Amino acid sequence: MIAKDTPNFIGNRIGTFSVLNVIRLMQEMDLTIEEVDALTGQAVGWPRSATFRTIDLVGLDILGHVVGNMTRPARVEAGDSPAALDERSDLKLPDFYRQMLERKWLGDKTKGGFYKKTKGQRRPGR
Repeated sequence: MIAKDTPNFIGNRIGTFSVLNVIRLMQEMDLTIEEVDALTGQAVGWPRSATFRTIDLVGLDILGHVVGNMTRPARVEAGDSPAALDERSDLKLPDFYRQMLERKWLGDKTKGGFYKKTKGQRRPGR
């Protein structure tokens, strides 16, 4: 794959789109975090940590930074179409996620994000 030098690795770009799509579907289908993790973990060949546990491991702030990098207006170079930037319009963190960031619920590094760590055990978050 040939690509211009831009922030975020290709894996981050694909993973971020996937995570935001999963969150969108969770809200549309009124699923819980636990239900989503059951559906997006080993059942589909992904790691046992699935979606939300993985976000807790990586850090909610990190995903927020990656989304921010992806939604910043990219510089349009000679020959590029400004319409190419439109594909980023669906990359938006939901309100509940932004509230978690404001409250510093960042995942494992703060002992709570989507899941809250209590004495060596994980239980659904705050």
